[in-house]
Amino acid sequence: MAELRQRKKGEEASSTPSSDTPTPTITSTTSGTPATPTLAEDGPLLVDAQDKWVKWRTRFLSGFVMIGGFFVILSLGHLALVAFIFAIQIAAYSEVMTIAQEKLKKAKKADEEIVMTSRFLSWYYFFCTSYFGLVEILLSFPDFLHAITLTSFLSRNHTFICFALYILGFVAFVCSLRKGMYKKQFVQLAWTLVTLLVVVIQASFHMINIFEGLFWFFIPVALIACNDIWAYIVGFFIGKTPLITLSPKKTWEGFIGGTIATWFFGFIFAYYSSQINFMICPRTQLFGWTGDCIPHPVFILTEYKIPEFLFPLLQKVGIEQTSVLLYPAQLHVLVLATFASLIAPFGGFFASGFKRGFKIKDFGDSIPGHGGITDRMDCQIVMGMFVFVYFNQFIKIKPVGVEYILHSLQLMNEQERVEVYEKLGQSLTNAGLLPVRN
Repeated sequence: MAELRQRKKGEEASSTPSSDTPTPTITSTTSGTPATPTLAEDGPLLVDAQDKWVKWRTRFLSGFVMIGGFFVILSLGHLALVAFIFAIQIAAYSEVMTIAQEKLKKAKKADEEIVMTSRFLSWYYFFCTSYFGLVEILLSFPDFLHAITLTSFLSRNHTFICFALYILGFVAFVCSLRKGMYKKQFVQLAWTLVTLLVVVIQASFHMINIFEGLFWFFIPVALIACNDIWAYIVGFFIGKTPLITLSPKKTWEGFIGGTIATWFFGFIFAYYSSQINFMICPRTQLFGWTGDCIPHPVFILTEYKIPEFLFPLLQKVGIEQTSVLLYPAQLHVLVLATFASLIAPFGGFFASGFKRGFKIKDFGDSIPGHGGITDRMDCQIVMGMFVFVYFNQFIKIKPVGVEYILHSLQLMNEQERVEVYEKLGQSLTNAGLLPVRN
């Protein structure tokens, strides 16, 4: 009997987990379905590698669909792209303002009337801002001004109309203030104004860039997409070093890998895109645009001398060239690629900080594996404005100087050039700069 009792004690001891072995715990969800078993906090976590790959596949497939759709819209031309950006503006603005209005609904004394008034005013401000930007762009086309009688009135009074709309919204907001809700209503106004600044106004710069030539829209947007994709891929497979606390999943390995890939992508794509008139020609007419133009100097092959300190390195690999033919646009794109890799990601960090501040995972769920429209467009926030500033500062031919005059002459027909020559000659003769012609 003693031996039997001792044997039972040994079996009970062997079936009881030791203190050194982590005990699996099973938690149930609110729906009553048991969750996946995990180990206790003091033991190693069981990572579901299969779930990780499912998310990666979902993200890849939805990204592939987005890229394909983007190329389809790009092939339709400038106006289709402007309509596409406007649709994205509406979707992103709606996502952010929905979050703001959900916060308002939870406030005490926030009846349905206040919520509806806040929603109306937020969309009214969106309309005013979009009206100003779109009409400002359209009025720059002479054929648009002559196509519709109403446009001449809009052109003469555009500034005053926009100011009147702004004042009307300002008065409506003040009249809507309700006792006990002042703070909440001003917070809603702050949400509206910041969202207009960050989403709507920034996207308007992309519209302006489109009409300067699809090159100045497609390449920057593609650079952001390339950087995001390769940073994700490199970080997914070899990323170990955290980059910034606002985005714990971002790594230095992904950041560096994405930057290098973006440089190569931009340099190569700029070379081929510089040869396509559809991409490089600015849209000078809203209707009946032919797609032909005299290429801007940055889209003309130019010979660049290779720095002498690189000669020994090139000779080692059998290259004897002392110069190379490049499109100047390729060098400009390297600058854009650097901005897309080093600065534009801060738009994503900004969005991450915003989401953490308001304790939300994503702005929406319209794109599988990516979140909402705003989640996917966050890095594009500052890119459009940078391209606009960079293009106008360093690339666009300004309406002064010899280069502008020569470029303008190229756009004229033969009769117009002769007329300019005769008038210019007469003007210089009258000024005493040329001898009097007999």
